[in-house]
Amino acid sequence: MTINRRDLLGKALAGAATAGLALPAAIANSHPDAALLEAFAGYVRANKMFQYAAEELLPNGGKDADHEPFYAAIDHYADRLTKTQAQTLEGLRLQVRYIFARQIGTTDALNAAIYGRPATPELLHDIDGDDTLRLLWSIAQIGLATPCRVQT
Repeated sequence: MTINRRDLLGKALAGAATAGLALPAAIANSHPDAALLEAFAGYVRANKMFQYAAEELLPNGGKDADHEPFYAAIDHYADRLTKTQAQTLEGLRLQVRYIFARQIGTTDALNAAIYGRPATPELLHDIDGDDTLRLLWSIAQIGLATPCRVQT
């Protein structure tokens, strides 16, 4: 089976779009950190597109070349997240969530920091012994309704 990357990316975009990951227009036009909010939303979309393609569209996970369009999209939004100056605590918190997930580099960190899923006991254990990671995680939790505290 020959895989057309453009078709694959289109199918993944359609899958991600059904997940409701678009930034509301009212926020995109008026928020001081609109660029960061959009970059974070784009980063989440790009990761979800990658996961959808790898799990649903690519036979046996595909080849490295099949993933290149997704890597490019993820890198594009990651670059925007790291190079845009935050204007508000909300924008800074999104940047910290991204840096935290990238620094740890595990699925548990991605799920908790990027997708907002509950932190696993394993993730909390991993960051408990690292002051920098514990501080990043603490900052990322600011403003959340139910923050996950690290035991000290």
